[in-house]
Amino acid sequence: MRTTIYALRENHFVKYVGKTKYSLEKRLSNHLITARRGEQTYRARWIRRMLQEGSIPDITKIQDVEGDGCKEEIAWIRYFRDHGVKLTNGTAGGDGGDTYGTGLHRARMLENVNRSKRGRKHSDETKAKIAAKALGRKASPATKEKMSVARRAHSMPKWTEERRKKTVASLVGRLLSEETKKKMRGPRGPNRRTKWIS
Repeated sequence: MRTTIYALRENHFVKYVGKTKYSLEKRLSNHLITARRGEQTYRARWIRRMLQEGSIPDITKIQDVEGDGCKEEIAWIRYFRDHGVKLTNGTAGGDGGDTYGTGLHRARMLENVNRSKRGRKHSDETKAKIAAKALGRKASPATKEKMSVARRAHSMPKWTEERRKKTVASLVGRLLSEETKKKMRGPRGPNRRTKWIS
């Protein structure tokens, strides 16, 4: 598999480095589509700003490589950043391009976010502000219904007919101790619907 390492430029200045196994025209088209859809990345916001100004980025091939191009993409991003170029890449490379939005990419992004928040603690003042903001907040009827449905879905076991029969069969002939019966009756007396097997 051959991969193309490319750069997106504005007025001849490199703003983004990526990789693709498709044509440069198709890759640029994909960038424009995701930007127009409102993707919230530094690159997409930059492209939207250019679109609002009536222009689009230039796309230029840097090199063709054998394989997935991850190492080469990382090397080129590092090269430009080491030379003071402010790129719109959200990561150090190796996970973007045509694989953007895959499970691997999302996992790496989540790992980066978790690493940045690791060990961070809210001050007492911040905690007090959060509590004050939440105090007295009421959920709308629609939100309450959603929360109710979610709670029921988690609390109610989804029993199949087969599982139900197995459970009943395991209880038939089972002897309960007086202590267990007392616990099951509870403080309000015996449950009249319960049939003890003795």
